[in-house]
Amino acid sequence: MRLLEPENAHVISYLRWSEGHILVVIANFSDAAQTVNMRRLRTEGLAHFFKDKLSQRTLSTHDILELEPYELLWLVED
Repeated sequence: MRLLEPENAHVISYLRWSEGHILVVIANFSDAAQTVNMRRLRTEGLAHFFKDKLSQRTLSTHDILELEPYELLWLVED
C-alpha cells in the first residue's frame, strides 16, 4: 500500500496492489462535497479510465472529480 500525496485535507487516497492488480481508494472524510484532480493518477503511470467497484461508474483521469460527503471509491483500471 502507498499513500498518495494529499491535495485536499478532507480526502485520503492510496494505492494497493496484489498479483498485478491495482486498486485506488479515494475517501472523502468531510460532511461537504470535495474535489479531487484525477489527472494525478496519470502521473502515477496509471490508466486513463477507472471503474468504481462500488457504484460501477466509469471515471476519467482527464476530469476533476467531485466527491459527495463521506463518499468512498474503489477504483480499478478500466
